[in-house]
Amino acid sequence: MNGAGSSSGSSRELGVIAVLAAVAVVRLWLMPLGNSFWLDETTIAWIVKNGFTNIVANTPVSVASIAFCWVEWCFGRVFGLNEVALRLPSVLAGIASLYVLYRLGAEFIDRETGFIFIGFYLSLPHVAFETPDARPYSLGIWAATVAVLWLLRWLRSASIKAGLLWVVCSVIACYMHDLFVMPLAIEGAFVVWIALRRTSIPVRQVFGVELLGVVMLLPALPRALALAQQAGQLGFLEVPKLADLLPLILPVYMLAPAVLIALLMAIEGQVLHWTGVKPNAKAAILGALILFIPAFGLFAISRLTSIRLFADRYLTPAVPGFVLLWGLLLRAIEPRSFRRLSVASGLIVSVILIGGFSAVPKYRIEDWRSAVRSIPDAGAALVYSGYVETRRLDWLQQREWWFRLMAPILTYRSSMTPENAFLMPFEFGSTEQAYVRRLMEGPLRDRDTVTVIVRRVFWGPAWLPWISEDLSGRGFRSVSDVRYGSVEVAVFHRSAAR
Repeated sequence: MNGAGSSSGSSRELGVIAVLAAVAVVRLWLMPLGNSFWLDETTIAWIVKNGFTNIVANTPVSVASIAFCWVEWCFGRVFGLNEVALRLPSVLAGIASLYVLYRLGAEFIDRETGFIFIGFYLSLPHVAFETPDARPYSLGIWAATVAVLWLLRWLRSASIKAGLLWVVCSVIACYMHDLFVMPLAIEGAFVVWIALRRTSIPVRQVFGVELLGVVMLLPALPRALALAQQAGQLGFLEVPKLADLLPLILPVYMLAPAVLIALLMAIEGQVLHWTGVKPNAKAAILGALILFIPAFGLFAISRLTSIRLFADRYLTPAVPGFVLLWGLLLRAIEPRSFRRLSVASGLIVSVILIGGFSAVPKYRIEDWRSAVRSIPDAGAALVYSGYVETRRLDWLQQREWWFRLMAPILTYRSSMTPENAFLMPFEFGSTEQAYVRRLMEGPLRDRDTVTVIVRRVFWGPAWLPWISEDLSGRGFRSVSDVRYGSVEVAVFHRSAAR
């Protein structure tokens, strides 16, 4: 990126964009903070609830990062173990990412570019979903975005300090989530390519910094290997389609209003001019690499192999590249009025379409809080959570795994025990049905009230009518059946005389 750049134009226009960005933050990030935890968040809440010293032992490799759970424990100690407190780190990281993106644009081009970057960041649906969420993605994006800022400073100044801060921030992102190793590897290869072209950064300095990064990542290797070994048992995603890819690489909520504005300007006789990104070519190339390699790579792997890794949240490591590339492309279009109207309109569209029309945006339609509170105190419970780990029938019977996999219930009702609550298998096959029948004929045999809690995903909708029919044959009748979003609670009762 080139140096000074101009901050020309009305500060009033940028002020309007700043106000719209603030509205987006409030609507998309702050308003959902009080919603019920969804499934994966309840695992984090359960881990944190069990104390700092147990975090390492209680954190499954498939669910969360230890480093993130340490952060959550600190916030839980200060603000309590509630939805707002455990989501606060992610929201603060999101706000910090906005500041870093603004600094990135303002430092290397001008203030307007900083606001363009902010606009693109806020227009991404999966950023909105993961920011007010007690999951590590938002912190990973923040660390990866800071890493990009220091990388560009390193390329400009050849300062060893900038290089060290780049690798430290990149490694922090990797400790938030394993998939953030993708931008680290891409950026590392990019710097090597730049250095080998005999630019200002010495090759020896580059390899020294990158060797430090490898050493810093070594403690994460055992968990990464364990995750790789369990990959076959933990897969649950479907084969992606091209329609799934396009919204993750194209700025859909910015593009539509931008096209409309361009047409209106053309009608009025105003012509758009492309000034090119040559002064910022390195940054544009870097952004394209960070965006397209993970997106097309995970898409291809998920299409061509049995490994399914293509999901919007797994592409959060590509977010800094998305913002950098598309922000620079928009900045290269004149006149200025087109750019600013596009960003402002894109923010309005994003607030409306991402936030939806409910009073409070609800990105995960799982009200575990209300569902668990509705469970009767008497009797026993059968729980289908949809955790892929419940594929392992032997794990369902192990006390250690019971506490982990019963997290959505234990988060809101700690009185549940292995003696009165039972996990249901993930799949709905003959082996799994036989397992549930053994529960009916064993520990549930003398219970007069049975509550079935089903998350209506995967095989959940198939289990409930099957259990209802089985219980009916054992003299039970349905007392109530209520849905709390995608969580259904059905209560069955039979008279004591039988």
